[in-house]
Amino acid sequence: MISEWRHVYRRFHNFVEGLRPTLSEANIANGAAVEVALCLKRHFRPSGSADLDYLIIGGYGKGTAVRPARTVDLIYDLPIECRRADSASDSGPLILLDVAAILGERFSAVEPGKGWLMVVPAGTDVAVRVIPAFSCADGGYLTVDSAVNAGNGHWRQINPMAEVTALREADDRSARKATHLILMMKAWRRQRSVPIGAFPIELLVTEFVAVWNYHRRSLLFYDWMIRDLFFWLRHQMGRSMMIPGTVDRLVIGADWIAEAENGYLAATHACLLERDNDAAGAIAMWRQIFGSIFDDSGQTAGEDSTILPKPGNKIESAA
Repeated sequence: MISEWRHVYRRFHNFVEGLRPTLSEANIANGAAVEVALCLKRHFRPSGSADLDYLIIGGYGKGTAVRPARTVDLIYDLPIECRRADSASDSGPLILLDVAAILGERFSAVEPGKGWLMVVPAGTDVAVRVIPAFSCADGGYLTVDSAVNAGNGHWRQINPMAEVTALREADDRSARKATHLILMMKAWRRQRSVPIGAFPIELLVTEFVAVWNYHRRSLLFYDWMIRDLFFWLRHQMGRSMMIPGTVDRLVIGADWIAEAENGYLAATHACLLERDNDAAGAIAMWRQIFGSIFDDSGQTAGEDSTILPKPGNKIESAA
């Protein structure tokens, strides 16, 4: 590694690691989820079955939660006999009401959402988003469709394990760049109030790392990666993307495209400043994208001195 760009490695390593919840924060979130799941298990499976009947999904389940991450997503697998046979069209909201009543006996703060219930266990500031579901033979789950009003009671299938597999495969192909990019893009979304969900970010990033020229390179290339991702995102508006493990598609929308354009311009400028070893200017530009959480403090051990230096004329290598 050439010494002039060693700081890029250090800065992005510190940035990514600083985005992750601490072990204590993760333990508190997981503990809150388990407390809620045990409450439901005591009602639906009072015989004390040892089978695991819940799954932590979302950011905490995939390792892409960004601190402070005060919501943990929990699928609770209901016994199949709870699915009302009288009418599938209105069974969904009745199940939500049933689960809300059960949780309300134990927890004082239970708020309904579209397809889920938000619960805040006493003594914690972590909210548990409970998604009542029925497991399917293919490993997925049937849940109340969060895209419609609860009164309509439509169902949809999700497959969290297939989502995890898709992310892990993208990580394996790219030396964990998919997870790192998702963390950084969530920081961008928060800093800039970008109107795009976490799951669309995940789908876009896992596709991007498969086509990016430098997906096997080290953190030394992360300034380019951010710039090239924004370049690529500018051309993804309105896409419909397959949801792993299902036959459904997710429409990405376009409300966020202006911020992707702004991000590309700022990241391009930051890359030029990095090339010229203008540390203060580069950090200021990265903070326009990610906020003050992008820091340059501390040192990183174990930098890989065998990484090839960046090719010349680096700014021309957009994805």
